[in-house]
Amino acid sequence: MSLNQLLMLGFSVSIEGGRLRVVYLNGTQKQLSEDEALAVVRDIGKLTPDIMMTYEEYDAGNYKLKQGVYRPSLRLEFSPVANCPKDPICFFNVVLTRQRSKAGHYEKGDPLPKGHFTVERKQKFRAFWESCGLATNFSPTKYHERMGKLKGLIFTGTRNEEKRNKINDVKPLEISADRVRSLVATHKKRTDSALSAPNYRIESAHKDWGDCPF
Repeated sequence: MSLNQLLMLGFSVSIEGGRLRVVYLNGTQKQLSEDEALAVVRDIGKLTPDIMMTYEEYDAGNYKLKQGVYRPSLRLEFSPVANCPKDPICFFNVVLTRQRSKAGHYEKGDPLPKGHFTVERKQKFRAFWESCGLATNFSPTKYHERMGKLKGLIFTGTRNEEKRNKINDVKPLEISADRVRSLVATHKKRTDSALSAPNYRIESAHKDWGDCPF
C-alpha cells in the first residue's frame, strides 16, 4: 500500500521518534508489514531531501577520526533508505576500558571484551539512545546487549563534508502528519502544473534559403 493510497483512505501518516505511524480518523493505528512500512517511508523520501536510513550493526574500537588522532569510539553502520550516501556511518565517543578492578579477574584500565563499551552519563550516545525512546535503567556497561533495539527505526542526520558516507548529528527522523500532507499536496500541484502547461518545441522548418520563389 502506497502513501497516496493511505491518505486517500483517510489515514494520517507521520514519522515520530523514527517510527512510522499510520492512524485512522478514529485513532486506530494501522499495522503494516516491514516491507510495506519501508515502501511508505521511501514514498515520503521522494518528497523531501531528508536523509533516511536504518540501523544495521555496530563496532567498538579506537578509530582514527582526525589526522593522527585515535579515539575510543562506537561506530554505527546503517542501510540507506532515501537521500542517503552508500554505506552510511556515524561515530560516538565511548569508553573501552575497565573503570574498576575485580580482584583475580581484571584491573582498572584493562580493555573491555571485544564489542563491549561503556557510556558515561554526559556522553552524546546516552542522549541519542534516550532520543530513540529507549530505557536507560541498566548498567552503562550493558549497551552491547541492547543495540538490537535500534533496529526498525528511521534515522536522519547531516552529511559530513570531508567523508562522503559519514553522517553527523544522527537522530530519529521526525516528520509530522501535517508536513506529510503538505509535501504530497505540493508535489501534486507541481505535477498537475507540469502536465497542464504547453510543451511545444519550436524549431526552424528549413535553413535560410534567401528569397523564396513561391
